[in-house]
Amino acid sequence: MCFLIGSAGSSFKSSPFYKSKDDKPWRLIEQIGFGDSELTEPIFQLLENLNIFSSTNDKSIESGLKFIKHYRHSHKEWIDLDNNPIQPDLGLLSDAWFKAVTGLKKEKNLAIKKIHRRYYEVAVCDVLMGDLNCGDAYVEGAFIFDDQNKQLITWEQFDAEVDSFCIVDPEIQTTS
Repeated sequence: MCFLIGSAGSSFKSSPFYKSKDDKPWRLIEQIGFGDSELTEPIFQLLENLNIFSSTNDKSIESGLKFIKHYRHSHKEWIDLDNNPIQPDLGLLSDAWFKAVTGLKKEKNLAIKKIHRRYYEVAVCDVLMGDLNCGDAYVEGAFIFDDQNKQLITWEQFDAEVDSFCIVDPEIQTTS
C-alpha cells in the first residue's frame, strides 16, 4: 500500500524517531516516496469502496481502518487521543511501527496521548497487506474472483497421504 509520509519538501530522516534505513517502517516509508500526497487519494478511495473484514476474532485491523478513514481529510500531522471519539488500535503495531507512530517504546500500561497520523496510515496498510496475504483479513465479495481455499487439499487426499507424513515418528502415526 502506498501512503505517503510528511509534508511536501520534508524529509523523514529528520524525524526524531528515525534510526536507520534498515528499520522496516523507515524502509517502507522511503520506498513509498515521502511527501507526495497526490498518491494517497486513490488509496483512500479504494479503502472507502472495499468492505474489508477480519476473518478472525481479532478486529484490530477493522478498527485501524476505521480510524484512518475517519481522519483521511485531516491536515494534522499528530492526532491528539485525549477525548477523541475514535481511538486507534495500537495493539496491531509491531514494536518498530509503534515507535514510529507514537515516538515511544512499546511497554505495558503506557498512556499514549498522540499519534503521528500518516505513520499510522502506513502501519495499518502494512498490517493489512500481511493480513490479506495470509487470510486473516478479506475483502467482502472477493471470493468471486478467486477462492483462497482451492490451495487446500481435499479430505480424501488428506486421509490417503497423512500416514506418509507421520512415518518419521511412529508414535504420531494415525490409527486406521
